Amino acid sequence: MPLYEFRCSIHGVFDVFTRMGGSPDESPCPSCGERGTRVFSAPALVHVQRSWNEKANDYQRDPYTQARAQLTNVAREEAERSGGSPSPISEESVQVAAKALVDERPKKGIVQRTIDARRATSRKARASGP
Repeated sequence: MPLYEFRCSIHGVFDVFTRMGGSPDESPCPSCGERGTRVFSAPALVHVQRSWNEKANDYQRDPYTQARAQLTNVAREEAERSGGSPSPISEESVQVAAKALVDERPKKGIVQRTIDARRATSRKARASGP
């Protein structure tokens, strides 16, 4: 149901739910019954914030972003241990780390890697068996 805003000269702005297709220009004030005129306002602002998990997925997709995030975290942790401020990260170190991530990244997809890991675990369990 659509929600419209109306203004009463005594009580100010009030909201009215109406049926689909009906957009009245006037509506009675729920407090005093005086006719209120329709107020046109901007639609509500919706702020969508991404979760840390979505950001982590982006970091895994893009080696450059993943390398930058890892180096930033390392610098921050070192600064916390030493009690100083984090050292700046050079673009060259990010490029080198991103290249290393690409080189060591497995060529298999996540599903195949999961299947392989489960198979290896079950083999170890059978080998060490009773």
